[in-house]
Amino acid sequence: MSSTLYDKLTQAINLYKAAVQETLADLCRTFVLDLVLIVITPIVLGIVALLFAGVAGLLTTLGLGGINAEERFRRGQTILKSYWGERSKLKKSVQRLEFELALCDSSDTPCLQETESLLRAYFDALP
Repeated sequence: MSSTLYDKLTQAINLYKAAVQETLADLCRTFVLDLVLIVITPIVLGIVALLFAGVAGLLTTLGLGGINAEERFRRGQTILKSYWGERSKLKKSVQRLEFELALCDSSDTPCLQETESLLRAYFDALP
């Protein structure tokens, strides 16, 4: 009976791995969209304003644009750290499940049940 549980866990972990890959693809799209909308677009617009500003507006644009660009770069850094952190956490969860299953013998029911509960917890925590 435990061998059946072992096979089902192997299949469930593979399904979880596919769900993680899909989640990572969604996170990547969100990351790129955030990066474009929050960081790149305002910087490009600031540069365009700088190019078309008169001499009097040039100094104002440089000062405000510099502050704005610095803030945008900080936001971009925060977005990047958040994306890489979430990506790393998801990949580690897949590795942890595979590791836990590898440590279980196919007849060790308590170990398999513990791995199953860990799998359920990870799946519930998927964004």
